[in-house]
Amino acid sequence: TTEAAIQKLSEEIESVTKLPSGNIKVCIGHLALEGSLSVGDEIADQLNELYVASEMFNWFDYVWMGHIHHPQVIQHQNPYIAHIGSLDRSDFSRTEMDADKIAILLDPDAENKFQTLTLPTRYLRHVKIDVPPGKNSTEFTINELCLISKVLPFKDSIVRIEIRLGGPD
Repeated sequence: TTEAAIQKLSEEIESVTKLPSGNIKVCIGHLALEGSLSVGDEIADQLNELYVASEMFNWFDYVWMGHIHHPQVIQHQNPYIAHIGSLDRSDFSRTEMDADKIAILLDPDAENKFQTLTLPTRYLRHVKIDVPPGKNSTEFTINELCLISKVLPFKDSIVRIEIRLGGPD
């Protein structure tokens, strides 16, 4: 059950609290945090998903989770809890196409213990072309792609092209 899974996880995390204090305590995992917002297809079954309460991580200084594709901070301090997100754009939803992807650089000796680094990811381009009836579909599509590429650069991008034919040809 969800309750049994959360209990087991809580016991595992509690065992970590026996580590010596004084060092920075960091938890990294692949769980969905309560209060996080999913943006795409990362959660296939909402009813069976484990959403973990941030209180479970109170013993840590910093908590970064994956699973949710869009980076988001759940709690700013005591402890700092966030979803780091995926490292690359993974679907053509508007939220995912425009989101910056990040990595965390942790330096326990620095004044600000961590930095958020923006990753150089490829853009996703979704192009929809409607070919009118009576037009040569190949010729029309090539012309449309040439026009679109002048305002929406395709270089170093992942491009999805959706072509709809308006006639039987």
